[in-house]
Amino acid sequence: MKYKKIALGKLETLHIGHRKLISELQNADDGLETALFSFAPSPVEFFSGDSGFKYIFTNDERRYIAETLGVTRFIQYPFDKGFSETPPEEFIKFLCENFNVRKIAAGETFRFGHKKEGTSELILKLSEKYGYTPVIVPNVRVGGEIVSSSRIRGCILDTKLHEAQTLLGRHYFLRGEVCRGKELARTLGFPTANILIPKKKLLPKNGVYKSIVYIDKEQYTAVSNVGTNPTFGETQKKCETHIPRYDGNLYGKIIVVNLTDFIRPERKFENIEELKKQVTQDINSVI
Repeated sequence: MKYKKIALGKLETLHIGHRKLISELQNADDGLETALFSFAPSPVEFFSGDSGFKYIFTNDERRYIAETLGVTRFIQYPFDKGFSETPPEEFIKFLCENFNVRKIAAGETFRFGHKKEGTSELILKLSEKYGYTPVIVPNVRVGGEIVSSSRIRGCILDTKLHEAQTLLGRHYFLRGEVCRGKELARTLGFPTANILIPKKKLLPKNGVYKSIVYIDKEQYTAVSNVGTNPTFGETQKKCETHIPRYDGNLYGKIIVVNLTDFIRPERKFENIEELKKQVTQDINSVI
């Protein structure tokens, strides 16, 4: 098994604080494989007991982000009551013995182990005993406040997408396979690429958004509707994206839809002509 340098944290969003951890690891030319370690489910979800808990990015989306950052391995270890009772030192020992860890990076306020008794100071203290190099990274602040997933969560729910982008170091996005819908938009002259939204995905409010879509590494400006399409009486939540300057077959392709600006709330239209008029205005507002 290859020796690893590993970043620890909740890593729900891989925001600019997490990116600082990763860059600190990657800056060293030490021949070690860069890895991220997190839990599934998140301890936050596990201890909250909230079956409706939503993630800013799904596991698949986080793996995608990790790959774009040059991380070669993203470890998502099963979390349960038994593991939650692991003493902090045992957790460090577990990492070193099971993942061949030779370097550990964590934020200065990172807490771990049973009752969150583990601290960055303990990571420093145990380094010689378990044979790893500790890397403790100061918290990243924006506007005087620590960058955190909870802060980003609030931005998304309030559709403060530019602030979320600053904290994330990238746009908030949805990633998925384009699937066939009822093709109602196509009959209106506005074909859309539809991706289903996982139940665990945190979403901003239903509405129409300006978006940037990545298809096969190419970038397109688009208009996306996040919601249920009430005009046609649908109830399943999805993301429908019209890409004005794209004319290919997208069915089965994985696309990334970056939501950049909120245009308007989703609403039910009285008739098709009213809907078409509004969609035309939405498209014209972004091209």
